[in-house]
Amino acid sequence: MLSPWILTQVLGCGECALALIFLRSCATNKINIRSVLHSPTLFLVAWLAASAIALAAFGPEHALLAVGLGGGIVGALCHPAFAISLLMGNLLMRPWEALPSGNAFEILPRGLAVLCMISLILEHIRLARVRINLGLPLLLFGALALWLYLSAIFSFRPSESALYLLTAFIPAAVVLFVMRNAVLDSWCIRICEASFALSVLVVAVCALFYTADSNSLMSAGVRLEGFGQWGNSNDLAALFATALPIVALRGALSGPPIRRCIFGFMPVCILGLSLLLTQSRGGLMALFGSLLPYLYDRRRKPAVIGAVVAGAISVTLLSTVIFSRDSRELEGSKNSRLNYVVVGLKMLITSPLIGVGPGNYPVLYDNYSTDFSEYGLRTAHSCWVLILAEGGIPGFLLFVALFALALRSVLKARAEYPELLMSFIAYFIAVSFLSQSYSLATYFLFALGLAASQTGAKNALR
Repeated sequence: MLSPWILTQVLGCGECALALIFLRSCATNKINIRSVLHSPTLFLVAWLAASAIALAAFGPEHALLAVGLGGGIVGALCHPAFAISLLMGNLLMRPWEALPSGNAFEILPRGLAVLCMISLILEHIRLARVRINLGLPLLLFGALALWLYLSAIFSFRPSESALYLLTAFIPAAVVLFVMRNAVLDSWCIRICEASFALSVLVVAVCALFYTADSNSLMSAGVRLEGFGQWGNSNDLAALFATALPIVALRGALSGPPIRRCIFGFMPVCILGLSLLLTQSRGGLMALFGSLLPYLYDRRRKPAVIGAVVAGAISVTLLSTVIFSRDSRELEGSKNSRLNYVVVGLKMLITSPLIGVGPGNYPVLYDNYSTDFSEYGLRTAHSCWVLILAEGGIPGFLLFVALFALALRSVLKARAEYPELLMSFIAYFIAVSFLSQSYSLATYFLFALGLAASQTGAKNALR
């Protein structure tokens, strides 16, 4: 078993890197940050003070994590974009899951969500801004949350279902609300992109350490896996495929050679290798699928697009051969996924209006399945099937409407943010085979796409 100390050091480096991103942005974008902390010297002084408090709270044995969190909290008080990035980064890296249960870091999800709201309030006070921007996206999300809550309270276990929904949707509501009202400039989008990509890179490094501790990474049948929420190889693959376009287009293809190497090519290699090691066909399909709109936008010839498609098929087949996934396993995986869809449709037929309630698909799986090769708690392995079965037709339509609105937004903003369109497509191809209907990453990408459309429209008017 890999020592938690090693994982916490990697996670601590990630937290410190997030804080350094905030510090650099404060120093270079003073006009956007109306705070005395935009001075690097004052930021560092505040960082030291916050680190001392974090060390007292979390203990000297977690010094690197505490120092990184201290800097992140200082950044969060400078601007809501930093607060959102800190919340999203920690919900991806999940330091509390690297340690035994009952550790002090378990307060972070709730604490950082509250910090996001405090940061937004401070920003409105600094700008003397009273108006709150709701708009169609937040109304759709509110309607989705309300409908799923009704579905939960009318389900066969209302308290457990409602708690499951609230646990997932409260952070998502904070992210959507704060980003809608605070991420209003292109530099905010860049901060969110960089923080997301960095956090996924840290997840990849942790997964490499975690898997290598008990297996040879190149052994037959060994798939990359992480700890806690990221114990599933396919979930990891979705993250890596989503982050790769951001790293490639913003890191590897811009800036001086040394910067491209450190912040572009090296992360691309780590994420690319990690994606291959997951042996996820859905992850590879998602990555190559995201390339097609980019090539189309760049007016590439049909022969080039055809070559990419052929290359995608070849790499997927070759990776299966190289890493020796058992053919019976692959066939079983295909049959199981088909059965998951059938089970979801049976649940829908039973309760087409309100569904079976959030979190209840796994509990009811055995009652609806006729395939007895698998039993027990099983999920839908498709965000679309899951929301359809658990939220009924109205819940599904509201989710699709929110997706369509975000997709339209990233399409409008693709000239300025082509990497966002690629990441959006990669993620939603990947989660079509995963149960991520309530995942915070889903709503973070919705919010980021909507914010990019706003900033792109503003820049076009200038």
